[in-house]
Amino acid sequence: MGDTSPEATIIRPLARCYDVAVTLACWGYFIFAFVFPFCLIYGGACLLPGPRQTRFQRINNWYYRGFFRLLLIITPRHRWRIDEDVRRIRSAVIVCNHLSYLDPLLMLALFAKQKTVVKTKFFKVPIFGWVLQNAG
Repeated sequence: MGDTSPEATIIRPLARCYDVAVTLACWGYFIFAFVFPFCLIYGGACLLPGPRQTRFQRINNWYYRGFFRLLLIITPRHRWRIDEDVRRIRSAVIVCNHLSYLDPLLMLALFAKQKTVVKTKFFKVPIFGWVLQNAG
């Protein structure tokens, strides 16, 4: 016999709808924020004289900080505690064991200047590979 508790009939379906909405909002940010404003910003940064790497790193930092701000707004029950010692790091090698796909994005959001090691195949992805190459 099926579960007829209020949790099974109302809360679970609402939770699934909420999860779908959060997922769509995150994907929407990644797609639309990159395609419109950040593509233009990357293009402008590309045209400026001097080394691009620092500019691209700063732009990536803004982009991912915006993503995590969005997550804090749409998932109010989730909290991230980042130790102040980590925030004060200015020069270090940080190795993430990738407990989630958010680990590298969080590192990009925390540190305006960074070097990231990625698999070679990512450099072959159109546009994304170019951004990786220019961001260092």
